[in-house]
Amino acid sequence: MILAMDTYIYECIVTDQIDQSDSDIVIVTVTHATQWQLGDVNHDETIDIIDTLMIAQRYVGLDPQPFYPEEADVDGSGAIDIVDALMVAQAYVGLTKLPP
Repeated sequence: MILAMDTYIYECIVTDQIDQSDSDIVIVTVTHATQWQLGDVNHDETIDIIDTLMIAQRYVGLDPQPFYPEEADVDGSGAIDIVDALMVAQAYVGLTKLPP
């Protein structure tokens, strides 16, 4: 099946033998093939405070969605950390430019 460019939301429900169940939501975003800018972790084509907050949430162990970790390591250190969030925040207010 080929999905059109859009955001799809799926609910996955699992039930065991004693009728206990659990569910989770999966969000799939289909976009055009492009090279995304470092720091644009939600792929909305804007580097803003939302990206900063999402990186910070990821750093403290949360799982913000949609989140694309390949754009989150802004400083190239190999880790997604608070330094990346600070760099995106500084770029957002115009104090620095992010690497391409």
